[in-house]
Amino acid sequence: MFKQIKSILLPTQSSQGSKRLLNSIGKEAKVELTIVGPYQAGRVYYKGSWWPARCVKDATLVPGEVCYVVGMNNITLLVEPDPDPTEASVYLN
Repeated sequence: MFKQIKSILLPTQSSQGSKRLLNSIGKEAKVELTIVGPYQAGRVYYKGSWWPARCVKDATLVPGEVCYVVGMNNITLLVEPDPDPTEASVYLN
């Protein structure tokens, strides 16, 4: 009985949550609100909605720029700039 209560009070990350995060890594997002890195808040459009985001590199991401999701901290996406901005990249919702 105590173990059940303990698991409710101290939840661990579910395997479904882990799968969702792993499915997000490396996916494209589009910058909506300027992000000045490292770790300055901004906003990206990802999978049909807007998300708070922070850049993990020392870079400035401007609206309309494509970036890549590299992690997640609570509901904030951690992003990096496109490593090769000269290469054509198509943003998909």
